[in-house]
Amino acid sequence: MSAGRLLVIYSPNSTNAVRFRRSVLPQLDRLDYDYDLLPISDLPYFQAKQKIQKAIKYNDEILAAGGDGIVNVSLDAAITSDKNVIFSVLALGNFNDFARSINGSITKIEKINQAKTIDFYPLELSVNHHHLLYAAQYISLGVTARLTDYLNSDQARALRKRLRRSNTLFGMISALNYNKIFRNLSDISLPPAIHDGKIVTDNSLGFMLGPIGHYF
Repeated sequence: MSAGRLLVIYSPNSTNAVRFRRSVLPQLDRLDYDYDLLPISDLPYFQAKQKIQKAIKYNDEILAAGGDGIVNVSLDAAITSDKNVIFSVLALGNFNDFARSINGSITKIEKINQAKTIDFYPLELSVNHHHLLYAAQYISLGVTARLTDYLNSDQARALRKRLRRSNTLFGMISALNYNKIFRNLSDISLPPAIHDGKIVTDNSLGFMLGPIGHYF
């Protein structure tokens, strides 16, 4: 443990908020050092990033307790804060692709803090040579983006809470909403993608960057 405090970043309105209150908070109360909670709720990405940046102090140990969204924005804020910090993850999301790529699936805070510290070299997202963010988990356009919007909507999150024990049933009910998701797809226009010298005619484009980042 460093000389700094533990800053715990979480979302009180996430699908697994109950798990945070029942499992994570008791672990925090048993620690023999100070911690601060930083709730992030219903904020656009860059506003959330700014809020986290302002809260970070030198020598903090940051624990992002949440899904890929909380992990992504917290890590982005930590990197751009220009402060010497240690970053760790407690995966509490529905899929945790990005979270697991950083910190595995450890759920005990003491084990997370005892884990070996490694240097992290993030992927940077730039558009037209303009820096947007670090540590991007995925970039999606077209159908992929519309599906992502649906899965992150209040409607879908409420449905996941009710059907937490049945991913299959959640998928079946979601399928009934696909006509809403893919409405007006004729308005989407993407430049042609080329694969193996051939133009791929598709209106969906996505890059999964988290777990496969070490291959590039």
